[in-house]
Amino acid sequence: MASYDRKCSHLTHDESEERASSESFTVRFKTPIEYPEFYDILHGKLNLQTQVNHNDLRYDDPVLVKSDGLPTYHLANVVDDHLMKITHVIRGEEWLPSTPKHIAMYTAFGWVPPKFVHIPLLTSATDKKLSKRSGDIGVLSLAEKGILPEAMVNFVALFGWSPHKDAASGSAASAHNSEIYTLDEMTKLFTLHGLTKGNAKVTDKKLLFLNKHYFAARLGTPTGFKEMSEQVYAAVKQFFDQPSDIPEATRTSFDYTVKILEAIKDSVTSLAFFTSRAHYLYVKPDLESDAAKNYVANLKDAKPVALDVLQYTLDGLSDETTAELDLTKARELCDGVAEKFADKLNKGKVFQALRYALTGSVPGVDIPTIISLLGTGISKSRLETAINELKN
Repeated sequence: MASYDRKCSHLTHDESEERASSESFTVRFKTPIEYPEFYDILHGKLNLQTQVNHNDLRYDDPVLVKSDGLPTYHLANVVDDHLMKITHVIRGEEWLPSTPKHIAMYTAFGWVPPKFVHIPLLTSATDKKLSKRSGDIGVLSLAEKGILPEAMVNFVALFGWSPHKDAASGSAASAHNSEIYTLDEMTKLFTLHGLTKGNAKVTDKKLLFLNKHYFAARLGTPTGFKEMSEQVYAAVKQFFDQPSDIPEATRTSFDYTVKILEAIKDSVTSLAFFTSRAHYLYVKPDLESDAAKNYVANLKDAKPVALDVLQYTLDGLSDETTAELDLTKARELCDGVAEKFADKLNKGKVFQALRYALTGSVPGVDIPTIISLLGTGISKSRLETAINELKN
């Protein structure tokens, strides 16, 4: 909306200089009555005009220099970009309404304006524009949580951009129909015409999906596996002085962490996965956690069946003759439990009961893998503890 009445535009240069010597003032840009059309590489030809009320005529005329002598963005960005010989201005689409006045300023200075590209805004899952002042998080803190650099680059590159299908057909990503691109691939595939006009939603879900892929890719090489094993081991050392039902010599050994990493590498989304979703492989499960309490509270009339599930699994483990249980046998055991109670509980509910006992209702790793890693002795002990807890 036009808002300035040009109340000082009638002053001569000398009158203006005289008043400026003793009065506070601003410097404004006298905009044209009608802005010319301009071209945006993403949006095409645009004709954006200021809204005017002809019964109360006002003008756009933005302030270029404030009363304290400091320039506004309108002046600073135009002068700065010109002096730096900027050829393309790529910025958020919230600046589209200001572009006509910026182009008019370039023209007034006798300069050739750069090409403009106004890209989609970053929004939350609810379409709310992201703000650096709300829910912000630093890149370094993401690194501390185990987000890999290659995942972060891939994640950011997909904000409002995707390669043309024909161009992407020869990439590694097209082979498995995903959004995974290496930095070299993105460098070759990127064009401004691949930008989308709609807002880009930012969700952690995609970042974790990408991180899981790159985590697995690192684990796929001997050097990468050794490097990630060392990082995981350093991260889980915090659990070594906490109460545990796992022998200290086992859980504090590097080989034990390597064994866990080999077993659950397909589930891992980040380094933080080990401290948030696999810590029960180092310490006792917390049956007083919110997740565990919620599980028990939601059982209601199904508690007797859940107890039967735990007891039946305990009896099955008691039949095993070795302390260690390979994954194949663990899967057979779990499938047998699910089949036994199929008429009372679906498989998911059966495994929820086992997850409560073995992990304290922590999601992530599948139950057969957990039993195989813990072994028969510790698995039985945790089942017995959970049975007693549910009976109370």
